[in-house]
Amino acid sequence: EQQKKDKALLDSAELELQKAETKKTEGLRKKKELEGLIALVKEFQGAYNATKEQQEKYKISIEKVQKQREVYQKLFQSFLDAQAGLLAQELKEGCPCPVCGSVHHPKLTQIPKEVPTEEQLKKQKKLTEAAEKVASDASVQAGEAAGLMQRCREELTEGVKSYAAQFLPQEEAEEILRKELPDHELCLFVKNQESSVQTGLEEIQKHKKVYQ
Repeated sequence: EQQKKDKALLDSAELELQKAETKKTEGLRKKKELEGLIALVKEFQGAYNATKEQQEKYKISIEKVQKQREVYQKLFQSFLDAQAGLLAQELKEGCPCPVCGSVHHPKLTQIPKEVPTEEQLKKQKKLTEAAEKVASDASVQAGEAAGLMQRCREELTEGVKSYAAQFLPQEEAEEILRKELPDHELCLFVKNQESSVQTGLEEIQKHKKVYQ
């Protein structure tokens, strides 16, 4: 009778060990899959930060362009006003204007106090064009960074959905497969699964020791 009891206990222990080993194998499969997802999360976060940085650079560069354009426009306006003022000095009432032909000149343009030279105008134009080139390059770089971030997001989304389909209960998996997860939820899902799987493996190891 005792032998039967001992055999039953032994059989039960072996069965529990087999169950634990099966769970461990499944847990290790999850862990391996998660390692790939963790790498994708890091890649996505890096691409996200790079995109924000490039977008900020573009924003700063376009503000500089606007300032340089304003300076150029003011100089250009002053330059034209000065030309018009010089022309006005030569006009006399009753004499036709060489530009419009009018013989009456009730409001003659005054020469501005500070007149930019043609050289100053050319210099400011070059500064404006240089700022525009920087902004154009920044725009391209920001666009490329955003494109890479989008590809990383798509890979991470695909990875999360694949993991859910393989390892989560049907109802949970269907919910994840059905909806479009925002960025923070994608990253949080991977983090939570990593913690859950690690805890599960530790519990399995403790359970095995009881029956060994």
